[in-house]
Amino acid sequence: MAPLRRYDDPRAARAGGRGAAQPVSLPRPGDRADARSLRHHRVAATDVPIAREYRVFLYRGEPLAHGYYWPYFHDFVALSPAEEAEVLALARRAAARLDAPLLSLDIAQLESGAWIVIEPGDPQFSGLSFIAPRPLWRRLAERLSLETGS
Repeated sequence: MAPLRRYDDPRAARAGGRGAAQPVSLPRPGDRADARSLRHHRVAATDVPIAREYRVFLYRGEPLAHGYYWPYFHDFVALSPAEEAEVLALARRAAARLDAPLLSLDIAQLESGAWIVIEPGDPQFSGLSFIAPRPLWRRLAERLSLETGS
């Protein structure tokens, strides 16, 4: 995985982001696609590509839940079992590099088919997207109770 670096793009700010850590630049409308562009079918009104992107919530490096990122676009909802395994393996590797017991990761597919971490997040500020809340919080409660012995 490429090291994370600061990404300050006015498109991210218009979409509500604030210079999130990014391993690659997002393609701009009209840019030639290359091996590092995000796989997408359309671009939102904010010029952000509606990518094949998934959010993963993790606790101590292990996934609690994951789901498709874009709540209003359903272009790429389903993952094959092999893709799901690849996304979750990448999430585990990325979480191992971060000093955060509870985090969310946004992971997207490049046109090349490879998967990248778009940004890590603080789960208290991360929307659930297509993730069912009760199973997510139940899994977190179970893991916390195992740690505390309650």
